[in-house]
Amino acid sequence: MGTNPGYTELMEKRKEADDVYDYSYALRNSLKRLGESKILSEGDKDIIREFLEHLRAKRVSTGRLAKYGFTIRRLTEHLRVPIRDAGRKDIERLSIWVQEQGYSPHTIQDSLFAISSHAAPVLRCLPLGPAPSKYGPRRAANLAHQPPLNR
Repeated sequence: MGTNPGYTELMEKRKEADDVYDYSYALRNSLKRLGESKILSEGDKDIIREFLEHLRAKRVSTGRLAKYGFTIRRLTEHLRVPIRDAGRKDIERLSIWVQEQGYSPHTIQDSLFAISSHAAPVLRCLPLGPAPSKYGPRRAANLAHQPPLNR
């Protein structure tokens, strides 16, 4: 499935004793579904795997990695354009589509974060959504409307 040692390690990891929700299984499943996607090119799959590895290096939790794995795959499939060929208009159209799906504010926020943090480095465009907040979506929405700090 992948030549990246970290990716291979993720695929082979077994359930931890304290992992009540078996997030490691969810992550392995998201990576498996990514590999089985008939819509995404191998290049897009590699970019998504590298992004998940990047998040893992930043010590993002296994559950959050699984969620981003599923979310980014789904969003990239809906994008219908290779990630490297996507332009600002494609990302804006995707953002509008996410917001029109009737998801909860928290799911919209997570999806917009996944879009902005995944696509912005590739596209070199402005982020489209605030980063997830440890205070929850309501507090994050309030913080997003705060004026920037002058340093």
